[in-house]
Amino acid sequence: MLSISENNQRRSTSTGDSLRTIRRLYNSMEGTEKEKIKCVLGAKIFKTKQPNTYLALKDLPEVLVDLMDIGELTIAVAIELAKLSSEKQIQVFENVKHIKSSERSEAIKKYASGKVAIDELKEYGA
Repeated sequence: MLSISENNQRRSTSTGDSLRTIRRLYNSMEGTEKEKIKCVLGAKIFKTKQPNTYLALKDLPEVLVDLMDIGELTIAVAIELAKLSSEKQIQVFENVKHIKSSERSEAIKKYASGKVAIDELKEYGA
């Protein structure tokens, strides 16, 4: 577990690579091991004391992780997408990708709260 953190410090890895590593490692663990990894990964990889937020990203569809790798999807937007059901994540991103990156999280939050319908996201920010 610590070797992952050390390897990430030694070489620059993409967010997507880190998430794929977390996914594999987390899925191979059980019970209290999962609690331990939340703390280690949160502090070492994502530099946060809120690892549950970032661990939710491990369940993003691979296509969204790939978009993170190429800079099309920010961590902030990915966190908002991760709060949605898995079947809505890609669909919602497709509807907000035209919006300025800095406004995407807010649009997704409005969708999640029911203030904006999914088809209205295409007009959001226009």
